[in-house]
Amino acid sequence: MGIEIREYRPEDEQEWMRVHAVIMSISHAWNYTIQERPPYEGHEATKLVAVADGKIVGLTDAQYENEPGELCFLKDSRGGYVLELGRLPEYAGHNIGKLLIDATVEDAKKKGFHRLEYWTQDRRAQRYYAR
Repeated sequence: MGIEIREYRPEDEQEWMRVHAVIMSISHAWNYTIQERPPYEGHEATKLVAVADGKIVGLTDAQYENEPGELCFLKDSRGGYVLELGRLPEYAGHNIGKLLIDATVEDAKKKGFHRLEYWTQDRRAQRYYAR
């Protein structure tokens, strides 16, 4: 099975919402679902989806600070905050999280950002992100 990482498109919204709801229902990071995709306006952003067999199976959204400390804990330089990251449970073991993280890091670097913050209460994820 091939996984394609690509930019989010407006026509992805309904499928993005469905995937987001599934991810949030099993997530250790959040305990809510949303009714519409947040616009995250006012900040430069990376919005990516993972696609397998023509369907969205994972997603990530990151926002970048206009000023140091505006979104992130560290205040010494402008950074990025990853608001959303996840994949459908049936796609575990296909490195979708790694592919999304790698693509987000690459896009952040192209935009001139060298630091991303991931906020989660999931201990296993914390160890992974610390790498």
